Amino acid sequence: VLLFSGGSSVMSPQSLPATSENIKRAIELIEGQQGGGGTELLPALERALALPQSKGRSRTVVIATDGYVHVEKEAFDLIRYNLNRANMFTFGIGSSVNRYLIEGMARIGMGEPFVITKPEEAPSSAERFRRYIESPLLTGIKVDFGGLSVYDVEPASIPDLFAQRPVIIFGKWKERREGKITLSGYSEGRPYRATIDLSDIHPSPLNAGLRYLWARHRITILDDYNHLQRDDERIEEVTKLGLTYNLLTAYTSFVAIDTQIRRDPTGKLETVKQVLPLPEGVPDTAIGENDYSGSFLPIKERLYLSAKCSRTAPSVPIFGSKAMLVPEEKDLTTSARGTTDKKPKPISVKIVLIPLLGLFLFIVLSKVFRFFSKDSKRSSF
Repeated sequence: VLLFSGGSSVMSPQSLPATSENIKRAIELIEGQQGGGGTELLPALERALALPQSKGRSRTVVIATDGYVHVEKEAFDLIRYNLNRANMFTFGIGSSVNRYLIEGMARIGMGEPFVITKPEEAPSSAERFRRYIESPLLTGIKVDFGGLSVYDVEPASIPDLFAQRPVIIFGKWKERREGKITLSGYSEGRPYRATIDLSDIHPSPLNAGLRYLWARHRITILDDYNHLQRDDERIEEVTKLGLTYNLLTAYTSFVAIDTQIRRDPTGKLETVKQVLPLPEGVPDTAIGENDYSGSFLPIKERLYLSAKCSRTAPSVPIFGSKAMLVPEEKDLTTSARGTTDKKPKPISVKIVLIPLLGLFLFIVLSKVFRFFSKDSKRSSF
């Protein structure tokens, strides 16, 4: 157990057996810790990896944090290039977990993120994590590519193989496909070795998706680094990968081009603001809506815009009281964000009254028509 908060303190300089007494000591140490500011992850990880390791054992480092810690690029590098020394797992704890960081560290560590937002979720998450790591099948994994010329191999270091987690190695080769690939490690404390003869391997068009899996994995790693600190070289590489492999990224997107021309022959263009639904559980009164000046409007005052009526014009009834505009005249162009002279173009009230007058005449004429129709039917008997 290693605590880090403005510094780092360790329970023991070496691994201890999981006796009831040692477990009690660990819990007491954690419960006595008071969180503070200035937390840096890198020194704590360096100290954890510096602790002596027993040969042939699967070593696991669990990072429990709310994610609001100072994490440098070097901390990601330390995890990525030392997976052969220890398996790295992250536990995000708290109602406002920094998921970008927790999930990014999990991907760098070739693991699964564990997030606990409520105290009642802790037992089930802890049990799921225990099952995840309780059965290491192969540790200290190494891959020797022999005479094969390989490049762009991911991951940079290889973690342990668990029953609940496969180990996937991506890479490219060039020149001739010859030689043997040797996989070695430890299984139950005993050496393990497997050999793949490349002469028995034949490329298949069914495996065309592998190149896209490699590219997607590489893009994900670069994006996680960019969340820490944006870098022009990484952005350029992500863009190049997206264009080369036709993948959707933060900097590349798909554009659908219609082969049929559908624009107005008069050449007039109209900008339409599409209304979007609010998140579940959020009422209309919780937020305002941007008007043309960028200011926020209360819910009633939005009716001026939805009815396309001047915001300083008198209210106009539209299809009943529930759809009436704001009853008082009010100039809404002034807001906390400033003022603007841009206003929606007023629409004459006649546009509203003419359809209503037509509806009234239609009802009257239909009743008159029905009256004469009934009289004509009576005269036919």
